[in-house]
Amino acid sequence: MSFAYNTPIHFIPGIGKRTADILHNLGIHTAGQFKKVPESILIELFGPSIRQITNIVHVKKSLQPVKYSAKDLEKKQSLMKRMQHAWQFVAML
Repeated sequence: MSFAYNTPIHFIPGIGKRTADILHNLGIHTAGQFKKVPESILIELFGPSIRQITNIVHVKKSLQPVKYSAKDLEKKQSLMKRMQHAWQFVAML
């Protein structure tokens, strides 16, 4: 799996909402920024399970910018809303 330098952090498999929120608060918004953070710091913040994600991101030799359209982001937001509604429905059962 390849990630462009400007791939939004929440598009990386294994990074959920809570992890993305923490990374955003630290000023890390893209795969390129994530790749620059030393693994030891990420492990300190998130625990050893973050290695799975760093392995995915760090495997790539070079990250190149890719343009994401508003439609791509709308699709992700739409899916997230549908999932929230589904979880709310399941919680009521």
